[in-house]
This record gives sequence, C-alpha cells and structure tokens, in this order.
Amino acid sequence: MKTESVFDVGIALRPRPGKNVCGDQAASWSLNPHLCLAALVDGLGHGKAAHDAAEHCLTTIQAHCEQPLAIIVEHCHRRLLSTRGAALALACLDAMSYRVEVVSIGNIATVLVGGHRRRLLPTPGIVGHQAAKPPAVQSAEFVPGRDLLFMTSDGIDETLELEPFGRRLFPSLQGLAEMTLQRGAMPHDDASVLVVG
Repeated sequence: MKTESVFDVGIALRPRPGKNVCGDQAASWSLNPHLCLAALVDGLGHGKAAHDAAEHCLTTIQAHCEQPLAIIVEHCHRRLLSTRGAALALACLDAMSYRVEVVSIGNIATVLVGGHRRRLLPTPGIVGHQAAKPPAVQSAEFVPGRDLLFMTSDGIDETLELEPFGRRLFPSLQGLAEMTLQRGAMPHDDASVLVVG
C-alpha cells in the first residue's frame, strides 16, 4: 500500500553469519496518513525454512492488514501451521488518537522510548504452533515525533541501550535502525530491527 504517512520507519536486518538468507523479516504498511501497521517476524531457526516462514507471515499480514491485530494473528497462525513457525511482533500506530496497540508472540522485544520508556511484554508461544489464543493486545500512548517504537529480534543484544534521540542524530529512522543493528547484532543468530516514530 502506497499512502503518505506521518510516520517514519526504519528496517535493518542481516542473516546469521554463514547463511545466505535471513530468517528475520520486517515490513510496514501505511493504512492512511495517520495509521501505520508495522511487523517484525523471526522464523524459527535459520536459513531458507526460517525465511520462508517469515515471508509467509508478512504476506498474510498484508492480505489482512485492515483487520484488528488479534484477527491478523489468527490468520498468521493458520497460515504458518505447515511451516516451522515464527515469533511475531505486530503494532498499529494511530497518530490521531496518540495510541499504539501491540501484539507480540515469542521472543521479539518491543520497547517504547521517548516521553517515557516501556517494555511491552510478549505472550509466550510460536505462531503456527503454540500461539496464545487469544493473543494479548497491549496499548500505550504514542506521540509521533516524540516517541519511538523499537522491535528487535532475539539476534539483538537485549542489554543494548536503545537510542531515544534518533530523530536528532539521523535524517531518517533508517539510519537509526542500521546503527542499532550494527551495535547490537549477535554472531549466533539472524538479527533484525524495526523502528517507527
């Protein structure tokens, strides 16, 4: 979907060293100028099978992107039953209501920084295998231009300090995503970062 948006999004990922494809994938969709859907998917394991699971998940999200988050997750769960499964973080950001809703299943970290710092806790499970039913939808205040939402796979060092002043250091959030990946990627896994603000 190509729609102008008040949101800026940065995505950076890299495969596990020695692998040709990345099992982590991410995307965002501008549903209207004030509404953005963002997703980070970590296919279980590494290599082509993990990559395929993550790609199937993103394709499913895109096909159902205007539905509520919990319904999108249900579609993803059904689509990934024939794959090895994936961890998933999905966020809907609304600039008109200054709110973000997040669903996170598995080991993807979702952190809000800016006006306040808040780590949104994931629901245990694997989309396509052991997804929580229904998944927990968390909501928080989100002010575009002030706040940033980071999603990072478990290939990013969880002790890495996420940069709260990204807009001042980089002309776009793509640079912040790339710097976060460079500083935090661990050698044993695929690694990915999605940041939106």
